[in-house]
Amino acid sequence: MTVTAIAINNHDFGWDLSGNISFNRNRIVSLGGGLQQQFATRINTNGDQPFIQRVGHPVGALYGYVEQDIYKNEAEVRSDPVMAGQPDAIIARTVGEIRYKDLDHNAAITQQDQIFIGDVNPKFTYGFTNNFTYKNFDMNILIQGVYGNDVINMNTYYLSNIGSFNNVTQKMWDERWTFTNWEHAKSPKTEAQYWRAFKFSRRFIEDGSYIRLRNVSIGYNLKSKLKSLTFIQSLRIYANART
Repeated sequence: MTVTAIAINNHDFGWDLSGNISFNRNRIVSLGGGLQQQFATRINTNGDQPFIQRVGHPVGALYGYVEQDIYKNEAEVRSDPVMAGQPDAIIARTVGEIRYKDLDHNAAITQQDQIFIGDVNPKFTYGFTNNFTYKNFDMNILIQGVYGNDVINMNTYYLSNIGSFNNVTQKMWDERWTFTNWEHAKSPKTEAQYWRAFKFSRRFIEDGSYIRLRNVSIGYNLKSKLKSLTFIQSLRIYANART
């Protein structure tokens, strides 16, 4: 849908503008052969396949686990049915780790605990165009945006394993579990290890909405200066910037 308006139109100055918005919805109606769902190719060596294709849902839906919080202390680990029967060494090691929701309540975190956690399709895309004229000068401004889409940040995925042998972001470091920050921790503890493996969750998904200035053009029309030059009908000098 596009709406155009002439805001100002007089002898020296003119301004017209237009805005557009578009919606795109898709839904899988069949995968053939009675198949109800399938997964796209895995996105990493851990075997994560967040892109699910299920009948009745859109292409681009994201599937994964739900994080509950960080295990704050040993008592919280022992009270979790998922950790029942684990030896003391595993209980101690789990303090400061991510706690995932047991959605089917079977005292285990399995593939059955995955749900839809995102969608890469935007709710809508939009744009605004402004055209200005003043005597022989003109200017065009284009603003464009997208709203409501999710994106997977693979940098976050590879940098979030605090305690492995790579850098982490400042945010992850500041929010990590420690003996003094255990109550408000949002990231796991730092520990040199090879055993930690994150499950795919909203931790690695970000809001992809944005609005940005896409194009600016400023020009000057020399037509009135060229009346004596019959071989040139018009000449415009302009500068253009794009992002």
